Amino acid sequence: MAKTVNARRHPGAGRQLVAPVLVVQAKRAIAELRSAEASLLKMHYLLFMRAWVLGGILSRLKDQIPRGSWQTWVCSNLRELGSTDGARTENASRFMRFYRQNPNPTVGNSRHQIFSVDSMRKLMWGYVPKKERLQLEGDEDIKPGAHHLTFVNQFSKYDRQLRNGRVDGFNVEIFRRETEQMLHRIADLGGHDWFRGLQLTS
Repeated sequence: MAKTVNARRHPGAGRQLVAPVLVVQAKRAIAELRSAEASLLKMHYLLFMRAWVLGGILSRLKDQIPRGSWQTWVCSNLRELGSTDGARTENASRFMRFYRQNPNPTVGNSRHQIFSVDSMRKLMWGYVPKKERLQLEGDEDIKPGAHHLTFVNQFSKYDRQLRNGRVDGFNVEIFRRETEQMLHRIADLGGHDWFRGLQLTS
């Protein structure tokens, strides 16, 4: 049978008997946890510093890339940023945003460079796994039927974001190539006279 010892008296605690081996294990676990916490805090600082440096480099690179070509350039030349094109562009945006939000990082009493709390929280969200949502009875994706104005509404939303600077531009040559066939089809549906009239009045 394991030996027991009297617990230290604590206000509100009764006289209890505990196994010495569990006390030793608890002390060891506490020491290991504190060591892990220290390593985590150190890695946090390194992560923020390196993210800030990378954000500055990406910002300077973007200034040298023709307008509208940044996303294509990133996906082609910096594939290390993510496993997919979407992840690459999103990560590039995260790091540049972190850099912009900390234009002049201050140094506190310690040797660590201090960044704004809000910017650090937003940067770390990129490493937090997405919350799993329980599938409830009746939950199902609603798939609306096709409508001839759906793409018009989507383009209008994108165009507003483009005009307001909320999304990056695009490569004009790629845009022309990808939309040419669609524009011909729109002319067929709306009438070529109507389409030519739009060109004359624009």
